Amino acid sequence: MTLEVSILNWLLALSPIGVVLVLMVGFKFGASRAGPLGWLTAFLVSVFFFGATARVLAYSQAKAALLALYVLYILWMALFLYQVASYAGAIEKIGSGLMRLTKDPLLQLLLLAWAFSGFLQGVGGFGVPIALIAPLLIGLGFEPVTAVAAVAVGHSWAVTFGSMATSFKALEAVSGLEATALAPWCGILLGISCILCGLATAHLLAGGKGLRHGLLAVGVVGLGMGAAQLLLATHKLWTLASFVAGLAGMGIIALVARLNIYRRPGVFVGGKIEDEGRTGATSSDSAPVSGGRRPMGFLSACSAYLILSGIVIVAQLVGPVTRLLSWKKIVLDFPALTTRFGFQTPAGPSKAISLFGHAGALIFYAAIISFFLYRAMGRYKPGATRQILAATIHSAVPATVGIISMVGFATIMSHCGMTHLLAGISVFIILAAQTTGGSLGSMLAPAKIIVGCSTAGLEGREGLVLRKTIVYGIIITGIIGALAWAAVYLLRLQ
Repeated sequence: MTLEVSILNWLLALSPIGVVLVLMVGFKFGASRAGPLGWLTAFLVSVFFFGATARVLAYSQAKAALLALYVLYILWMALFLYQVASYAGAIEKIGSGLMRLTKDPLLQLLLLAWAFSGFLQGVGGFGVPIALIAPLLIGLGFEPVTAVAAVAVGHSWAVTFGSMATSFKALEAVSGLEATALAPWCGILLGISCILCGLATAHLLAGGKGLRHGLLAVGVVGLGMGAAQLLLATHKLWTLASFVAGLAGMGIIALVARLNIYRRPGVFVGGKIEDEGRTGATSSDSAPVSGGRRPMGFLSACSAYLILSGIVIVAQLVGPVTRLLSWKKIVLDFPALTTRFGFQTPAGPSKAISLFGHAGALIFYAAIISFFLYRAMGRYKPGATRQILAATIHSAVPATVGIISMVGFATIMSHCGMTHLLAGISVFIILAAQTTGGSLGSMLAPAKIIVGCSTAGLEGREGLVLRKTIVYGIIITGIIGALAWAAVYLLRLQ
C-alpha cells in the first residue's frame, strides 16, 4: 500500500512545521516550547495518517538522538567559549576597540550591527549579537529601537554558518546530503542576503539618505563578506565561515572609512543623536579597570578567537593532525525500516561523531587554552570559573530542548514519508533557499527581539522593533525566494 498524494496528505505532512511556525511567529513561543509541540504533532500525524510503526518511531528517534548530539556538541562548546571570553571582558573590549575605526555614524552602525554581529554570530550566536551590540549602540548615541532592530536585521545573514555552523550541520544531518554539495548554493544565497541585510541596516538608520550614503560601503563590504563566507564554506571550513566573514567585513570597513565620503561625521536625526565632538568611544574605554583586573589590549581580547582559528585551520588542513583527532568515532548501524503504507528507509550507518576531531571538540580546546590565558592576564575575578559554567548551562538549556525536539520531529517526518511528500525539485537549491530563509527569519525571532529589548531597556516595546524588522524580513526573503525560483527554472531549461 502506498500513500496517496493529495492536498490533504500534503497539508498533514506540513502540519508539524506549520505548528512550530504559528507558535513561534504568531504566539511568540520560543524553540524550547514550540519544538516539543511540533514533535507531538509529527508523532500523532505519523501514527494515524502515515503508517508509522513502533519500530519505525523507535529507530527514528535513536537516529535523532545522535543527530542532535552532533549539533549540540558544537552548541555547548560555542557557548562555553563565548562565556570564557565574555567574563574576561574580551567581548566588550573588542567592541569598544572597533568603534575607534570611524566617526561616521552609518559606518559605526554597519561595523557593529552588520559586520561585528556576523562575527559574534559565527562564534556565539543564540541571541548573543543582539544582546551585546544593542546596548553598545545605544551608548554611542543610537536611538534604542533603531539599535535593536539594526542588529536583528544586520546579523541574520550569518546564522546558517554561525555558532560554528550549527544550523548548517543540522541541515546536513537531517537532509542526509553531503556538506560539500550543500555549501555552494548556501554560500551564494547567503552572500546575496548579506548585501541585502547591509542595505536594510543603512535604510533603518536614515531611509533613502542612509541608502545613498551607504551604497558604496555596503557594496564593497558586502561583496567581501559574502565572498569570504562562500570561499570558506566551499573549502570545508564552514565552522569558520561566518566568523571569518565578519572579521573580513570589519577589516574592509576600516579601509572604507579612509575614503573622503566617510571621513567626516554625519548627522542622521532619525536613527542617531549625534554630537559633533563625539569620538566614538564607549564609556568602557575610559573607565578604570575594576575588581583588580589588569588592563587588556585589543589583540589580547581577540586571543580566544585567534586561538580558535588556528586550531580549526590546523585540524582541518594538516593531515597527520586530522587523522590523529579522528581516531575515535561514535557511529551506529541502523536497519531498513518500512511503514504500514510501504514507505521505506534504507539501512545504513548513523552520522559519525568524532569525539576528538568534531568541531565541538576543537572549540573546547580553544576555550580551555583561552581560559588559562585570560587567567594569566589577570582578567578573572574570584569565582569566575563557577560563573562561566553556570552561564553556559543557563544559555544552553532552552536551545538544547529546542534542537532535540526539532531534530526529533524532522526524523519522524523523514522516516514516514512526510518529507518526501513535501519534496520539491533541485534539492540543493531548495535546501539552500530553506536554510537562507530560516537564517533571515531569525531577524523576526521573538526570543531574540525580547533579549535585545531587555538589554536595551525596551521591555514591553518589542512590538515597535518587530514592526521595523518585519518589512525588511519580508522584502529580503521575497528577493531570495525569487532568485531561488529563477535558478531552479534556468536549470530545468538546461
